[in-house]
Amino acid sequence: MRMWVVKRSALIRWTIVSALVVVLIVIGVVACTGSESEPPIDDIDPIDTVMNYEVEALASATRERPIYSVGTQDKLVALSFDAGFEDDKTGIVLDILEAENVRSTFFLCGFWIDKHPEHVQSIIDKGHELGNHTDTHPHMTKISADKMLEEVQAVDDKLFSLTDKRYPLFRAPYGEYSNEVIKTMRDAGFVTIQWSIDTMYSVGGAKIIVSPNEM
Repeated sequence: MRMWVVKRSALIRWTIVSALVVVLIVIGVVACTGSESEPPIDDIDPIDTVMNYEVEALASATRERPIYSVGTQDKLVALSFDAGFEDDKTGIVLDILEAENVRSTFFLCGFWIDKHPEHVQSIIDKGHELGNHTDTHPHMTKISADKMLEEVQAVDDKLFSLTDKRYPLFRAPYGEYSNEVIKTMRDAGFVTIQWSIDTMYSVGGAKIIVSPNEM
């Protein structure tokens, strides 16, 4: 009886092992077949495919940005002016800056340079920096890269003829920029500078620009 029990146990174990081997073989065949087969073309949704591609492309894309501000431990404000369609306050602005011992950056349009070359020299004489604000003040995001280069090169040449110096700072008209604008300017040797506070539309004027608690 004892021997029979042993043989029966062995038979049961062998049956179980054999069954497991068969199951593993079947699973392996199914897995191999599934990995090599392609889904039927009718099961592929072209819209989903395109949308997935666009999501992946957008996720990997880099958004070009101009310089709004720079990190510093000092309590400083970078003041700048765009000279384009007006000139009636240039002298007053320069006098105030000189009285307060403040230096600024003036981004100049080409047509403004043509009309007021004496003011360009005054800005330099008083210790301020110059920047490029395009020749005709176009919407840079709506023109070709070649036209962008024409705009900034014209101003660069005009400033060089007056000052014998090149100026690498650039500000886009209307503050409008895109990846192409910034890349085109960078490839041409210009650094795109944006503002962080626009005083034309700020309520409170200087109180917003410089807080007594911060300065």
